[in-house]
Amino acid sequence: MQKKLVCSLLVLTLLMGMAGTSLAAAASPPLPFGQEVIPLTEDEMEEVDGAWGATLVKTAVGAAVAGASYLLTTPRDDWNWSDGLKHTAAGALSGLAGSFF
Repeated sequence: MQKKLVCSLLVLTLLMGMAGTSLAAAASPPLPFGQEVIPLTEDEMEEVDGAWGATLVKTAVGAAVAGASYLLTTPRDDWNWSDGLKHTAAGALSGLAGSFF
């Protein structure tokens, strides 16, 4: 008797969770900035300040990741400045190219 009651409560709890999730998914989420927001055109997007900021961040992150990768994959006795700078520059170029493609 007690096992049936526990099983019934478990099934009821699971069904309520499924129904709640289904109802929440069916309702459309509210728009974050209201109904009257108009998306920007491509020309307006180019005029927005900060477009180069993202490119600079991608370049810096690419350089940092490539430099860290060099330090992690190369044995400590084999480290040298020229190879480290080559890897860092290659990473920076990869980040820069990634922002245009």
